[in-house]
Amino acid sequence: MIHYPLVSSLLLGLSLLLAAPPSAKAPAGPSNAAADPSSDEVIAEVMQEGMTSGLAKRVAKGEEPVEGRRELLELFQRLEGTSPSIGHQADWDKRVKALVAAAEDAVDDKEGYAKRLRKAVNCGACHKAHRE
Repeated sequence: MIHYPLVSSLLLGLSLLLAAPPSAKAPAGPSNAAADPSSDEVIAEVMQEGMTSGLAKRVAKGEEPVEGRRELLELFQRLEGTSPSIGHQADWDKRVKALVAAAEDAVDDKEGYAKRLRKAVNCGACHKAHRE
């Protein structure tokens, strides 16, 4: 009888792989395990102060004076250089750039800033891609 150790090893590995239970939740992208822990803190603070508080919605509705718009811009600028816990860094950077640009337009009171800000502040899409 002829033995094929490589084939046997491959078959054993394949059977173990197939027998493994599927994960409960597939990640939205590669894990950024090396993400700076302070990134999570910054992101949480910005979300609390800029989003959960309703500041972004009030700015988009035109209900905030220029000081409130500046505050939102400063909050969004704090997201620059952060890394999400999950998801692709390039997607995160694109979203942050859109938030900052829309907030800059709000500070400058550029025509149509409210629509651009509402589009950039898409909680569901961002959470789907970058929130555990």
